[in-house]
Amino acid sequence: MEISKINNGIVTSRKPLLQLLKEDKPSSKTKDGRKYIFKKETIKELGKNCLKTYRRG
Repeated sequence: MEISKINNGIVTSRKPLLQLLKEDKPSSKTKDGRKYIFKKETIKELGKNCLKTYRRG
């Protein structure tokens, strides 16, 4: 495997969590231009836990 290809699957187009929560299929673009689709349940759980933390402050 070429060293230059190791990071091709890394997400380069970052989105705020609130935007991902609003998307039917939360996704971002990877370094090689493909779409990485996040698991909706994982995004919801992150949102639930993170938003609780921010509400406390």
